[in-house]
Amino acid sequence: MDTSEQKVFHQMEWSDDFENNTGLKYYRLYGHDYFGHRSELYSEVKGQGRDEIGLSPTIERSDQLSGNLVQLKWSIPEKFENLVKSWRIYVGTGWDGPYLPDTLGLPANTREMKCRIPFDAAYFRVVAVDEYDREFSSFPRLVMSLDTIPPAVPTEIEFGIDSMGVLNLNWKANHEKDFLGYKVFSSYDTSANFILRHEYFLDKSEFRDSIVLKTELKYVYYKLISVDERNNRSAFSELVRIPIPDKLAPTEPQFYEFLPGKGMIYLKWHPSPSEDVVKQTLYRRATDSEPGWRLIREWTLSDMAYEYLDKEVRAFEDYAYILNVTDVSGLVSEPSTPVILHAFPDYTAFPLNNFSVEREKEKVVKIKFEFPQKIFLESMYIRIRRVKSLIYGELWRM
Repeated sequence: MDTSEQKVFHQMEWSDDFENNTGLKYYRLYGHDYFGHRSELYSEVKGQGRDEIGLSPTIERSDQLSGNLVQLKWSIPEKFENLVKSWRIYVGTGWDGPYLPDTLGLPANTREMKCRIPFDAAYFRVVAVDEYDREFSSFPRLVMSLDTIPPAVPTEIEFGIDSMGVLNLNWKANHEKDFLGYKVFSSYDTSANFILRHEYFLDKSEFRDSIVLKTELKYVYYKLISVDERNNRSAFSELVRIPIPDKLAPTEPQFYEFLPGKGMIYLKWHPSPSEDVVKQTLYRRATDSEPGWRLIREWTLSDMAYEYLDKEVRAFEDYAYILNVTDVSGLVSEPSTPVILHAFPDYTAFPLNNFSVEREKEKVVKIKFEFPQKIFLESMYIRIRRVKSLIYGELWRM
């Protein structure tokens, strides 16, 4: 037992440096007392210095192969090759680990190895082992697994659109670990190319867009894809058909045939080319006696017609006609180009008073009757007025 009060003797260490380590070295440990006596007994050890690997190996290449494999190739400085007893390969999920053994006990002359990639992002280390089981590791090398599986297709797409054309899309979110974002495409024609509606990936399952309202088109179409960090793209989502709020009034119909008759007026017209018409309306105005238009007939989809016979007219009086249509959104077209014409009198319907037939001579009779003076004068006045208007019209054109 050491009874010295000097703690420096309680534990002692000693190291030596040698120019070479080729031979055995012996060490003996004696004890001394304060009187200068040395112990007769001693402790003796012997040993030989050993060389160690001075530089870690280097991973030169990491080539990915089919089947989710990687081929590692490495090297070590030539002067340390004879000190390598074996090789070990470790793999981890991060640069700092933890690392798990992948392959152990590779022969010293091995310089490449095929390994399975166990993680999406795997870090490999190649370790040289000397005869004293000391490890000298390379820097980690990152290898990404070959991901060919696309993310899920966007589903459960819902939309809302307001009267100003602002569109909001929402859908079920993706939850893949390597999910990157969404892309949204649209078109007004399913047979044409769809256009990407934004610049960057969408990281949320929602999108706001604006669409043109002043158009004859009735629908706009949208579809989506999802993309992961390996640029794997899902299939397109189901096509979403979105009705466009109707802000464009329908096109008016146009008369192309209008004929006066005895106590009637016949009208015929081309229908509105707009596809969403649900109502058609005919108006009439007596140009000399009525200050405004009067509704005389209305058609709906169930009884739509494109001709009309107006029997509620007076002879020789001018009547103007216009048409308009209403679409499913309640928008009303401009009125058609008006037509103006008058009916001829139906003389068979005029009353005759004091009708009589008298024989005047052989094979000759005299027919007498009284024609209502008021009707006669009105007819003559209207005829004279129309003749004068035609004359003035000719003068104006001259």
